[in-house]
Amino acid sequence: MEQIDVSVVAVTRGSRVLMMFNRSWGSFTLPMTKRRLFVDPNLPSGRPEEAWNEAAARAAAEALGQTIPLNQLELLADIPEYRQGDRNGEWKRYHFQIFRFALPEEATVKGGLPIEWLTIKELLDPNRAPISPTARDLIPQALEVAAQAGKPLQ
Repeated sequence: MEQIDVSVVAVTRGSRVLMMFNRSWGSFTLPMTKRRLFVDPNLPSGRPEEAWNEAAARAAAEALGQTIPLNQLELLADIPEYRQGDRNGEWKRYHFQIFRFALPEEATVKGGLPIEWLTIKELLDPNRAPISPTARDLIPQALEVAAQAGKPLQ
């Protein structure tokens, strides 16, 4: 089973986390994207694939509608083995790296996607829908790893 590398970013604003509506999934989820693994002839030699934080910045930019300073992305958790069933019933193996980007309270969001700012409690509330099951699985793992490292998410 092939491993798929996915960068995830928890964009925080105070105690709230940004959730964006993914039309393909029909639910709100954390900004995430697969790492680009193609060889780009425009990149300097020796960089055949996108760095994890670069992919996370792309995902955050899609939701926020603005560029992201790479040095402000903080790695929260590395989840090397996560299996998820796809819509077609096919199981896939994912490797997630979860980053945090702290957006100042006064910052405006320019993105065109439907977004919502949720507390962790709201995000994990099973009575709130539609929220991606993957997001509900990843946030507690990220919280645990971040707390152990002294980097609480909230």
